[in-house]
Amino acid sequence: IGYLIRISHSVSYIFGGLFFLHFSLIFPTVYSSKQKPFLKFLYGFAIIFSILISLSLYFSMKDLDNKYLNIYSLLWDFAQLFLLISLTFSTIILVTKYKKLSTKQEKSKLEWLFWGLASGAGPFIILWIIPSIFGLHFPVNEEILLAFLILVPASFSIAVIKYQLFNIEV
Repeated sequence: IGYLIRISHSVSYIFGGLFFLHFSLIFPTVYSSKQKPFLKFLYGFAIIFSILISLSLYFSMKDLDNKYLNIYSLLWDFAQLFLLISLTFSTIILVTKYKKLSTKQEKSKLEWLFWGLASGAGPFIILWIIPSIFGLHFPVNEEILLAFLILVPASFSIAVIKYQLFNIEV
């Protein structure tokens, strides 16, 4: 079970960024046919990358082999970079869409998402991902920063209840 936990942690960085990028492309409007091939490419990349990082992690833990550990370390750095790039592009896409919205109601929906992302994912990105990518000291433990991520679904929930985000009525 230790293998599975560590592998799922690595894979969550890859798919977490990808899912959010996908969300930013289709929200609040449905994506165009031009985005479909791009999304297929990204999902294919994520699957292949997840398999590679999982195998390198598994063999580095199973055999205690430095060769696989070095490969995993390189792939892990790339997974963190992929997460950072995905979240950055997602934010740019959502800000662009926000500027195009015409009503205060529509803008308020996205504002709740921005607050959740800034207060939830922001500390994690600034205090963990960026220092990790550049090989710097971590000012705070990852577990503490992950606790902030609860603010992301909380902000989504508020947007759903208050502004019928996703046209869900409660």
